[in-house]
Amino acid sequence: EARALLAERNELRAQAREHALQTAQVLATTFGTLARIAEDLPRAVTAVVDEATQATEPAVWVAVPWVKRLLLVGDPHQLGPVVKTGDPILSQPLLNRLVDAGVPLPMLEVQYRMAPAIRELVAEIYGPTYRDAPGLADRAGEVVFVDTAGAGAEERDPLTSSLYEPAEIDAVARLVEAEIARGTPRDRIVVVTPYSAQVSRLRARAELAGIEVGTVNAMQGREQDVVIVSFVRSNHDGDLGFVADDRRLTVALTRARHRLYLVGDTGTLARNARFARLIDRIADAGGLRSVWDET
Repeated sequence: EARALLAERNELRAQAREHALQTAQVLATTFGTLARIAEDLPRAVTAVVDEATQATEPAVWVAVPWVKRLLLVGDPHQLGPVVKTGDPILSQPLLNRLVDAGVPLPMLEVQYRMAPAIRELVAEIYGPTYRDAPGLADRAGEVVFVDTAGAGAEERDPLTSSLYEPAEIDAVARLVEAEIARGTPRDRIVVVTPYSAQVSRLRARAELAGIEVGTVNAMQGREQDVVIVSFVRSNHDGDLGFVADDRRLTVALTRARHRLYLVGDTGTLARNARFARLIDRIADAGGLRSVWDET
């Protein structure tokens, strides 16, 4: 009897699932789940791939045989998928390949997230038509670059080979304390950095208890009122590694709504042309500080 009841339950579940798939107006799913349920979907379907630049091309092709219309929504100026193989076909998203082939890409020209002072940092990437939504023009925004030049240097974690920079960790901790002192709730502050070793050491600081800390890749698609970015790279050779990736910098600069703090060694970072322009812009606006002024 128990087996019969279990079989009946499974049959009812299957019927309910099929009914839901056939009648639902909107279905949110992952590529992995789509591959399993595609045969049960009606054919007259439009598929919208959100954050399309983070999807590998083979993953997107899973949807193609089952849909009449495929919409790719994403930003080619931001990070692609994390791929642990050297195969270039996996590292380049389909959206980027279509753009490179000359397929027109309509752009959403109105942004609803950033205060104008922050949006101006990426004006060179998105062009002169990129503008603020009504109501954002009066939003108070602040951009500060805390220069750690001469305060320390990057170090390598012996276990993971990831990089960290102790002077930047101290500077970030002081910025968090200052934000909390001005009344900012901890859940409105996020700390972003390119390296996992920096993430783990920041999370270990008592001053950052209750503060979200993550890598730039993990924060793509996210936003927060106050964002603190720690760039980590600090060396005599001007070696930025993957921090020099324009897409990674664009993601880091576009997470904040109200206040954006950038922490890094200008002596190292300014060897890169885009970083040099960024630092000059912030300095011209009066936002460049030295870590030595805050110790």
